[in-house]
Amino acid sequence: MFNKTILVHTFKSNYKLWLIFTAALSVMGVLVISTFDPIMMNSVMETLSGVFGDSLGSRMSVLTLNGTLARSFYGMLAVVLPVIFVVLTANGLIASQVDKGSMAYTLSTPIKRRTVAATKGAYLITAVLCMFLVVSLVGLAAVQVTQGSVFGDAYTADVKTVSEAFGWDKATVAGNLNMILDNPEAVAVGAGARRINEDVYRVYLQQKIGGGSSQSTLTPGEAAEYQQKFLAGITAAADVLDTDVAGLMSDLAKIKNNARALEAAATAASLVPDETLALAPNEGAALEMQKAAFVGVINAQLASKHLVLDESLNFSVQDFLMMNFGAFLLIFAVSGISFFCSCLFNSANNSLALGAGIPVAFYLLQMMSGFGEGLGFLKYFSLNTLYDPSAIASGGSFGIQFLVLGIIGVVLFVLAVKVFKEKDLPL
Repeated sequence: MFNKTILVHTFKSNYKLWLIFTAALSVMGVLVISTFDPIMMNSVMETLSGVFGDSLGSRMSVLTLNGTLARSFYGMLAVVLPVIFVVLTANGLIASQVDKGSMAYTLSTPIKRRTVAATKGAYLITAVLCMFLVVSLVGLAAVQVTQGSVFGDAYTADVKTVSEAFGWDKATVAGNLNMILDNPEAVAVGAGARRINEDVYRVYLQQKIGGGSSQSTLTPGEAAEYQQKFLAGITAAADVLDTDVAGLMSDLAKIKNNARALEAAATAASLVPDETLALAPNEGAALEMQKAAFVGVINAQLASKHLVLDESLNFSVQDFLMMNFGAFLLIFAVSGISFFCSCLFNSANNSLALGAGIPVAFYLLQMMSGFGEGLGFLKYFSLNTLYDPSAIASGGSFGIQFLVLGIIGVVLFVLAVKVFKEKDLPL
């Protein structure tokens, strides 16, 4: 059913275009991976949280490398570029050759129409498959080089920077963070790498050494009361800073950096027990105790946030491969549309108009569906909705969607071969 000569000729005629698009896609994937910085991303997203109302928990899938790739790469670039490649290639495989008359030379040989169409369709499928295989391998290599989390342990920015600055082994430092905590110079370097104050960084190190959480002897009731007092302090500081409580909660450092806000927060919260305050020699000393206690809670909160951010270094090879496989299935289905149009029309212009128009329409419909609840129904008219890389990165279900994409692709390619075999050609 396949002809080796036609396959080789098709490969020679199209391999340069394949190389260009594959190289471009691979380079863009490497750029996204190599520039991944969860701490910087969290800072940016905290700035935007006042507008979109996102909490750290809801942002965590984005702050992981898999989540970043899902949003910025597989959600757009890994779809758009292959679609362009598929549209151009599919149109040139059949319709363009019929339009130019070169198909007549091919069909003048004993080779059957079905064999010609099946061979060219097989090339298109193989080209798309190989494209995503290359992107997958290059991506895994980039993750290993930049993050070290494919075949080894990933290290946080502070561990990397401190190890390089002092000539220490990264694995040793990661396993014994007291090496940093006991060295003031290392603390300064590590805090700079994490873009936080040294006092917060020390608390972060203490929490991480202690197993990821601060030691607490408070009962549940006492803890709830403590949180209410802390919230009262935040509210008082928000009044001084003329901002909303939710926005201030996402940027607690503003309180530390404003003397009036800190004094108001410490006074309103009153976190230090009365019996302890009674030991203060004067009211000024008592206020300083209250301020120190409130700053300590802020530091613990900020440090805990960095502990959560460390989880973003957990890279899932399985999710990464599933995102690539899903992208392949989507492009496989789209290539079925373009190839079917190429086999259906004798005019290259008509083939290109429909073969490109339908995939573009799918992309636009999916994009428009995210503009508001009133347009959400548009996603049901787009094939692209069946591929949701963010759902893969966050542990959602995608098996049925993948199956549907695969079936659509197979059906379209089979129909394309049948249509080309039976239609009238201007030969």
